[in-house]
Amino acid sequence: MQAIRLMLLFPDATDAELMANFRRFHYVNLIQNIDSLELEVRDGKIQLVGPAHQTDFTLQGAKSHA
Repeated sequence: MQAIRLMLLFPDATDAELMANFRRFHYVNLIQNIDSLELEVRDGKIQLVGPAHQTDFTLQGAKSHA
């Protein structure tokens, strides 16, 4: 769930950037055992829905695109 979330929040990030920041992202934005993420397809793209994706996490100085 975290990998998908990170990829959707930072669609322009490289694989190396995502991997380098994954652990920090995970611990700053924990998903509990009973949590869920809602996704939907809009205009042929998967997007996060609802407040569960909102975060101030930055990746290489970039702000979340969500």
